[in-house]
Amino acid sequence: MHPVTAPKLGGEDMTSAITQIDPFEEWRPLPGIGGWGYGVSSFGGARRRSNGRIRKAAIRGNGYRYVTVRDLPGGITKSRSVHRLVCGAFHGEPVPGMEARHLDGDRLNNLSTNLAWGTRSENLMDRVPHGVSNRGERHGMHKLTTEQVLEIRRDPRPSYVMAPDCGVTARTVRSIRQGKGWAWLRD
Repeated sequence: MHPVTAPKLGGEDMTSAITQIDPFEEWRPLPGIGGWGYGVSSFGGARRRSNGRIRKAAIRGNGYRYVTVRDLPGGITKSRSVHRLVCGAFHGEPVPGMEARHLDGDRLNNLSTNLAWGTRSENLMDRVPHGVSNRGERHGMHKLTTEQVLEIRRDPRPSYVMAPDCGVTARTVRSIRQGKGWAWLRD
């Protein structure tokens, strides 16, 4: 398995040296641009095939790693997300509308075994087991706490009586009691 932290030798980071000699790493041509000149590895690296130099990946504001490549010989350079390049090389080109999913939820883990193509819905549903969904109290506009929702479910008072006490509408209280609102929360 790829080491989490690279050893230092003479003060230099040896990550690129390790990725070049690891016997378990597999390199494939870069997908989507004919594969000319570049390759991607099963460990999430990218390199120039002509000289074998590892491309430096930058981390953008959205938390994903990107590398800069040329689309065609002499063409313009573009930033490409590493996870999409690796997923394309090891799992085939995506059907239009498919997204590259990180199965462990870590945007920086670009191992080919951690990536898969999926729909937008699948990608969003992955957020729940990864603990990064914004539902319930994690939502920026929530009005109820988990405790209040559980109390609404237990309280026998009519929804129109209970709603003002909770700061929501009677419709919201009914929705919670019918299992539509906060349906994912178990008693």
